[in-house]
Amino acid sequence: GAQVSASDAQNLTAVPAGGEGSARTNAEGKFALADIKGEAFRLRASKPGYSPAIAASVPAGTQNVELRLAKHGRISGWIVTAAGAPPGAGGKVFARPITEDALFESIRKLQDMVTGGRGEVAAEAREDGSYSVEAPAGKVEVQARVPGFAPGCSDTIEVVAGQDYQGVKIVVTAGAVVRGRVTLGDGAAVEGAVVRVERKGGDEAGAMLRKLLPQFFDAGMPENPSNADGRFLVEHLAEGEYLVSATHKEYAPSEAVPVALSRDQVSEPITLVLKRGGAIEGAVIEGDAPKPSMMVQLMSGGAPLEQRMTDATGQFRFEHLAAGEYILTIIDIAAMQKGKFSIKTRVVAVQDEQASRVDVEIGKGFKVFGKVKGYPPAPMRMLTLRRPGGPAPEDVKAMDIKASIESSRYQAGIGMLTQDDTYEIADIEPGTYILEAPRLPADPTDMEAYAKMENREPYYRREITLKDKDIEHDVDIK
Repeated sequence: GAQVSASDAQNLTAVPAGGEGSARTNAEGKFALADIKGEAFRLRASKPGYSPAIAASVPAGTQNVELRLAKHGRISGWIVTAAGAPPGAGGKVFARPITEDALFESIRKLQDMVTGGRGEVAAEAREDGSYSVEAPAGKVEVQARVPGFAPGCSDTIEVVAGQDYQGVKIVVTAGAVVRGRVTLGDGAAVEGAVVRVERKGGDEAGAMLRKLLPQFFDAGMPENPSNADGRFLVEHLAEGEYLVSATHKEYAPSEAVPVALSRDQVSEPITLVLKRGGAIEGAVIEGDAPKPSMMVQLMSGGAPLEQRMTDATGQFRFEHLAAGEYILTIIDIAAMQKGKFSIKTRVVAVQDEQASRVDVEIGKGFKVFGKVKGYPPAPMRMLTLRRPGGPAPEDVKAMDIKASIESSRYQAGIGMLTQDDTYEIADIEPGTYILEAPRLPADPTDMEAYAKMENREPYYRREITLKDKDIEHDVDIK
């Protein structure tokens, strides 16, 4: 009854062409994925009550592939107040895997959500405080969320696959309170601003990852809208250090204010200041025609990743941006689905209450193409093109998210290797570039494995110059 699914190892967003991309195991645990087309596949097996198993790169035609599922353990116990009584309300409990490294914990949560897994297992808690929840093998903590109380957490439990753990107590209290006011720079109150209270601490890279992709980490994060006077109150917070910030659909976000809270403390009033914000607008054209359905991504070191699709006239617009420098990336989705990555990158400065214009023309550049020899077998093989002046891949620490974002400004193009070991990087503007064959982990979706790689120096590196024509450049990896 386990579900086994396959995705193309070189295009993990696509189901293999032809045949069936998924199957269920029979009573003997056997499965077959028939008539799927491709060279290598990423297999994932899942079943309720078990942690998923993954085979990163399985060649087509392989038989007797073994995917070993690990049975969850089970943790049960009681939720009580500081007085030792049941909280008198139902709630939820979450069994969460934990790690010593905060960044890897964030990476695992993000990776698990992207690949469709479950980083944490949830269950209902009854009104008498009792609960029972499945837990994956490894170090786990159980968090309880009960209406009217701050989240409570168990001690760390070392879970062995298939084992039960009973009598685990979780204490909940009313919790601390953050209060204050949201205003504009002139002191005018802002109604309807969403006030977010985020745990401070851990490593800087993990915090940057959570800021860049808040949609994967915001579930359960305390937030409250400001009233007509701009005042807000966020209750039921656990003891600890927090960052408090405000956002509003008509303004740029406030800066985060640090707040330290002891158990059940009410904070001093704080003020969160919003600004009008700036904008980035522009158009993507090809020749004399607008280019619709192009993906436009916007990144900076201090704001969430935003993306838009160009409209029927090729236009795009980002509003209510904090002042600063942003990296704008244009991606041709249609080309990407065919294995060709057409990318344009621009660096844009934004000022408060001003709009910056960026128009991008595609399709008029040149291409670099050729054959590749000696590239080691891997589920994803590619060549990349970057502009000089930025750091080499091996010089950017894998855990330095901010530096990785900054280095993306130098990205000029990507070319996937075809079945006959050829590549093409198209639509490149004249100039000097660095062509590289990057090292990747066996499973390209395993961001933790990439972060832990000791040697990230590319297999191949060569400087090339494009002037007024295409360049054929064969790559020989020794």
